[in-house]
Amino acid sequence: MGHAEKNSEEQASIRADSVDGQSKHRRGGWNVVLLMLFCCLALGMVLKLQSGMSRRIGRPGNDQLSQLRAVAVAVSNYVDGNQRILPPAALADSEGRPLHSWRTLLLPLLDERERFEQVDLAQPWDSSRNKTALRQGCPETYRSFSSPVGNPRYTSIFAVTGEETVFPPDGPISMDDIMHADGLSTTLMFTEAHDLKVEWAEPRDIPFSSLNAAPAELSGRGPSTAASDRGVFVLFCDGHVATLSPDTNPAVLRALATWNGGEAVSPEEF
Repeated sequence: MGHAEKNSEEQASIRADSVDGQSKHRRGGWNVVLLMLFCCLALGMVLKLQSGMSRRIGRPGNDQLSQLRAVAVAVSNYVDGNQRILPPAALADSEGRPLHSWRTLLLPLLDERERFEQVDLAQPWDSSRNKTALRQGCPETYRSFSSPVGNPRYTSIFAVTGEETVFPPDGPISMDDIMHADGLSTTLMFTEAHDLKVEWAEPRDIPFSSLNAAPAELSGRGPSTAASDRGVFVLFCDGHVATLSPDTNPAVLRALATWNGGEAVSPEEF
């Protein structure tokens, strides 16, 4: 092979390597561009999703609904472990004085076991012994979203208590008794209530005698809501959450709150 031919082949090989390198460089560049584009699209989708979630979660109505659903699961687990018996409205001492709320008894079932283990059930909820566990902040599940900034311990979830309710003063009753009486799906267990100014651990709820008006007139003393665009969230004994119209007839409200009254109540009435 002549010297000229050898040089020609070497130059051709160099040009081929150069073209191949340029091609690989271009392909590598496009890969980087595509990767950056994909990352931008993914980031945009994540930000949009987070924005939507913050809008939904940030609404008090959605938070209140989530709270009641969490309570429903906790109560279901409680009755499953206690022979189908509901928790008492309050733990009382030997003289009948209420010491602790049902809200405290459900703490271990609401991912609050550490807080619960700090509670001395033999001492009142507001004693110095229980101050750290029960009077410094409120569990998210019970927190009232209309509480003043200075007192975040208020709750907006309450039982209705009284002789004919599922939380009578003489002790808890069985879910099976309710099922064979008025029925689980039309017997009220817990309700949203606005502006009662009750601390979450305080063993105080809504007395049956307060159900003497429509929810629109019960702010500060019975089932009610701070929301202007919906009714009052209530939790029934079968675990479903429904909405009471602000104009629900007080007689219907009382019928829902009793478990053995024999009243026939349809959803259209509330």
